[in-house]
Amino acid sequence: MTMEKAAVIIVFIHHRRHAQLSHVGITRSPISPLLCLKRQVEELAAAQLNADELNELPVSIANLREAAVKLVGKAVLKLASEKPEELETLASFTELLLASEENEIRRSRLQLARQCFDYDPTAASLEDLPRLRPYLDVVGEDESLSQDEKIGRVKDILFGWKKGERNGSSHETNS
Repeated sequence: MTMEKAAVIIVFIHHRRHAQLSHVGITRSPISPLLCLKRQVEELAAAQLNADELNELPVSIANLREAAVKLVGKAVLKLASEKPEELETLASFTELLLASEENEIRRSRLQLARQCFDYDPTAASLEDLPRLRPYLDVVGEDESLSQDEKIGRVKDILFGWKKGERNGSSHETNS
């Protein structure tokens, strides 16, 4: 979002609030909206700069996530030992830890699904590899094709043909 769009949104929100307040008899000075708008735009710009700086750091998201979970766990243990009567805070921290664990399980399931997705076609293509090897060799040795064209043809051979089809026509070998 650009600064101009953010400023327009802030002005819109401010005017809407001002209209709601004046409807019930509360008014503000005319200088207040401009100062408020300027401060909000400056805060938004500062937040964007901070976000840009953080995005440029060579830090792994997984490492940050793991460190954050450890810090929350440490805070839970400390709170439980020092102030066990603060049940609401303990419950909030515990819910956060459980949500983090659920997200980790989802990530693991997604990773497993990706591995299975890659494994199934690979295992199926291994059966056809001896039959497809001559086609792959011809593509690899064709000097008139660019590297990208070769990759495209190999993908077509491995994933684009249905069993028994070559270039859209049925071609069964009966040797």
